[in-house]
Amino acid sequence: MINAQGEIMYVGKAKNLVRRVHQYTQIERLPNRLKLMMSLLAKIEVLITKSEEEALLLEAQLIKGLQPKFNIALKSDKSFPYLVIDNAHKISTDF
Repeated sequence: MINAQGEIMYVGKAKNLVRRVHQYTQIERLPNRLKLMMSLLAKIEVLITKSEEEALLLEAQLIKGLQPKFNIALKSDKSFPYLVIDNAHKISTDF
């Protein structure tokens, strides 16, 4: 979502783009923060990805790189990797 000066104001993703855009056009139902954002927008650009995973990665990269004003999550360089421990594998004690 881009303002009249060409600044990226918000980066988001949607499985159903028509429904997501429709939600944003229901101005009376939006919180004040989103009402302000919608009042500043001049256009919406759409990028289509091949998978939901690709969409998640692209969204995170764009938010971290562009720092849009209305994205409050994913702005920091902090990430939270996780470790899966699976008891199905034998642990060798032969050292």
